Amino acid sequence: FSVNGSGWLDECHRWALAGPKQVFWPYREDGSTQEVILYPDIFATDFGARDPDHGFDDLSRWDRVASYTDGISAVLPLARMMGANISCNLHQKVTHILCELGEGQMEVAWGDFDDVCFVHARRARRLKTRVSGLRSSVTFVSPIWIRNIFEVGRL
Repeated sequence: FSVNGSGWLDECHRWALAGPKQVFWPYREDGSTQEVILYPDIFATDFGARDPDHGFDDLSRWDRVASYTDGISAVLPLARMMGANISCNLHQKVTHILCELGEGQMEVAWGDFDDVCFVHARRARRLKTRVSGLRSSVTFVSPIWIRNIFEVGRL
């Protein structure tokens, strides 16, 4: 619904698609807009294009999903149903990076980044280098974070 709603409805009418479980949908009846652009750390080779205009429609990237990322891939339909825009490229408009965080970790803010918080420390350092190069501030989140937000019904 988020892709179609963004294309078919004028921005002033998109709030109508915001149900109680669409907590990532940026258009609210009260006028608040907090867009969630989610990059799933599931691609085996690289982080994709740096250009945000290239971020949502590069379908060839989906052929390069690593086999060990099932836990992340499994929550993508839920995140999309909740109104998140899923980007297959890590660019400066990305607000959240969905990745495998360590035991007991659901969310790591950019300012609190420490590779020991991640299951794959080497991959986390590569993510940090890429995000630093984008001059962007993101939040790293786990699949459990997505599920918890769904259960609670709010950010």
